[in-house]
Amino acid sequence: MKKYLVQVFVFSVILIVAFVLIIISSTLIVKSRGFKNYETDSNTLIISENKKYDIMFSGISHARNFSRYKNHLRLETILKKSIINIGQGSNMCGISEQYFYLKYFYSKNNTVDKLIYVLTPPLMYSETLPVVSTTFRKEAFEVSFLHQYLLFDTENKWQRIFNYLRSKMHPAWLFHYPKSKAEMTMHMTQMDSLIYNDGFRAAYTKGINPERFQKSSKVIEEEINFSIENNIKFIIIIPPALFGRWPGHQNVALFAQKMKEKYQIDYYDLSESVLDPKYYYDHHHLNTKGVVFFTENYLKDILN
Repeated sequence: MKKYLVQVFVFSVILIVAFVLIIISSTLIVKSRGFKNYETDSNTLIISENKKYDIMFSGISHARNFSRYKNHLRLETILKKSIINIGQGSNMCGISEQYFYLKYFYSKNNTVDKLIYVLTPPLMYSETLPVVSTTFRKEAFEVSFLHQYLLFDTENKWQRIFNYLRSKMHPAWLFHYPKSKAEMTMHMTQMDSLIYNDGFRAAYTKGINPERFQKSSKVIEEEINFSIENNIKFIIIIPPALFGRWPGHQNVALFAQKMKEKYQIDYYDLSESVLDPKYYYDHHHLNTKGVVFFTENYLKDILN
């Protein structure tokens, strides 16, 4: 019996070592491809060490959209600022994990002057984003990243870690290469209430849930305090949508105003700033012309 247990133990150790070597090797292969911020939605592939940036974007897809389709390069040209974007779209990241990305960024001895938090109202109410388990499927395996996340207080942590490790052995990870469309040229011609109302139902699975809103508010306030401690100018913007205001907008606006008064941060409600369909590729995502228009007419003034 003792001999059998020893054999099982040795075999288990060999499997674990083999597994670790595989995920380390796959990460080294992918990282060697040299990703730029607009060529991947991964954050670990673009966050290095000892870097200083002028501006950071954080949020869900409405934040990441400022970098996708080479919009990143357009913003840096218009604003004459260095930019890093840690926003996460594709329905993969909740409000807590976005805060974690900021803390991870700072753990690598990086700094940023201004953080633009793109506060889309569904982010505050989503019941699915806080527990989605695929958040880190495009993230490189790093011991420091895993260690910090193990110590981070969040929902559905262990399932997310399991999928993080497992994803490094999936072909989709190995075949992750830098890529980006030159621009997003699709555009809307008019609004369709049936489509965006279906989107509302998908985004607010439990409606305007005050309990979820309070949880989200607490995380953002913690992030504001973290930013103040690290001398980051925290700026909240509610981004534009073709239909204007999302459900729950008023609560989000009141919360942002409260944070402005309490911590002297900047806050701008830009939900109805762009209402021309030609600037959108769907009801709430700006196309490249829309991003350029919004940057030149709103972001530029805010940042300067």
